[in-house]
Amino acid sequence: MSVQATFLGMKWEINRQRTAAIGTLSTAAEVKRVSDSTTGKSKITGMQLQELDIDYLSTFETGGNPRQEFENWQALIGKYGPLRVAGYRFGPANFQLRSVSMTDAMVDTIGRIRKATIALHLVEFVAPESAGAGNMQIFYKGKDIYPDISVKSCEHDMHAESQADSLVLRFNDTTHIWDSWSVEQESTIEVMEGAARTGKMYIYDVKPENGIYTLKAFSIPPTSKNRTSKSWEKVHFKQLCKEIAQRHGLEYEEHGVTDQVYDYVVQNNLPDFVFLEQRCKLEGCSFLVYNGKLVVYGEQAMEATSPQKLLQLNTDAKFTYSDNTAKSYKSAEVVNGTRTGYYTASTESGSRVLHKNITIPMSSEAEANRFSKNLLRLENKNQKTGVIDWDIQREIAPGSMLQLKTHGVKSWDGYAFVSRVRHDYLAERSKIFVRKPLAY
Repeated sequence: MSVQATFLGMKWEINRQRTAAIGTLSTAAEVKRVSDSTTGKSKITGMQLQELDIDYLSTFETGGNPRQEFENWQALIGKYGPLRVAGYRFGPANFQLRSVSMTDAMVDTIGRIRKATIALHLVEFVAPESAGAGNMQIFYKGKDIYPDISVKSCEHDMHAESQADSLVLRFNDTTHIWDSWSVEQESTIEVMEGAARTGKMYIYDVKPENGIYTLKAFSIPPTSKNRTSKSWEKVHFKQLCKEIAQRHGLEYEEHGVTDQVYDYVVQNNLPDFVFLEQRCKLEGCSFLVYNGKLVVYGEQAMEATSPQKLLQLNTDAKFTYSDNTAKSYKSAEVVNGTRTGYYTASTESGSRVLHKNITIPMSSEAEANRFSKNLLRLENKNQKTGVIDWDIQREIAPGSMLQLKTHGVKSWDGYAFVSRVRHDYLAERSKIFVRKPLAY
């Protein structure tokens, strides 16, 4: 038995009982252009809805029933779903059946249609509630400049830890308006595309090349490059976080952070966010900067929250995963001078020991053991990671939890932490980076 394609429960197949093979299939992808009244030139604003035509021959002799099949297709007009060819989605996420026709019908002496060609016309379907999802807005200096430029690519990379969010925008300045603007220090830009938004991003670089501009922006302000030297006595962890947010004009927010008090802390000629990351690692925390806000969160607490949504992966999603459990550590030993901290994870197997020598003072045994636990988590948290490459998932954010239901990888069914999300707004694709939560 061979199934060529499926659509809305109907099949094109070749087997002993029935032969209904695709005759011809034709489609095309085309950009959408609009005319600029000021210049008379056209600009690309996206993609046209994709159309597809498909026909096949149905005969009594090959197990078909042309009249019944035509009526079945007729009942499906207006309905939509994915077209799958050889088991994989072909074309956009959904096609809508717009029309069906029957030609070259052969009718026998008692009125039965014994043979006919059935042709279908399909058009890409966009749900009404998401019809505006592709309407991009690009705000620079409070003005939506999207109508004034022709966007070639727009990629937004969001991180839950260790890196700032980034935006890479390539565009053609069709009205020459960008060339007349000067990018001032700490200028900001924001992209909105349906439910997705970059938040306030700081422009770091704009390069013209052959009429195409490449703009790079990040979620942390340029002041993040400044180095600072300072010392504190009897200072709280949360106090350090808030002070760094204030230095850079950021709002502050926290989730699941356990406050700690340090006898003495030194920031020795380090950029603020490098210094903060060092402290966060010791306390089992991470942070991200989004839309002018520094968000610090406890990793274990965040991984224990309810999932943001159920993500069911079908055969259209490319899902790759890695299991490095064999390289994990059972326990950690952290040393500074004469003080040593220990932690053993009861949920880890094996006997590998993580040895770390650190220069940050540890004022008590309890603090040393806490650092050991959190540094062990840091080393082991990426034991099981996965990457989902799929249609754009605008509502998924890094630092959140998902409930996964996979196709054929049952060991991954369950909760997963989103560590990174990469949106390609023009290609309408997302890459979602996830990891399995730890129990400590």
